Amino acid sequence: MFIPLLIACTSWVPDVLRLIKSKTKYVLAGIAVVLMLTFEYYTAAADYQRYDDEYDYGVPGYSDDDWNKSEFIVYLRHQSKHV
Repeated sequence: MFIPLLIACTSWVPDVLRLIKSKTKYVLAGIAVVLMLTFEYYTAAADYQRYDDEYDYGVPGYSDDDWNKSEFIVYLRHQSKHV
């Protein structure tokens, strides 16, 4: 859903820039490029932080071992002894 939303929110920018006939369009195009690069920088920084955390601690939910101490596991172990 993210990519279609991003396309829908930004697809009008090139059309608007084509409509502007003065040199202002170059300034606006520069601003649009800076905004896109800023967005990409913060997205890459968030992804890097997530990868770094997963490298140190593992994927949340898959590397946690709290499940083997849960009440449900105790119940299953107790039931398996009676089978």
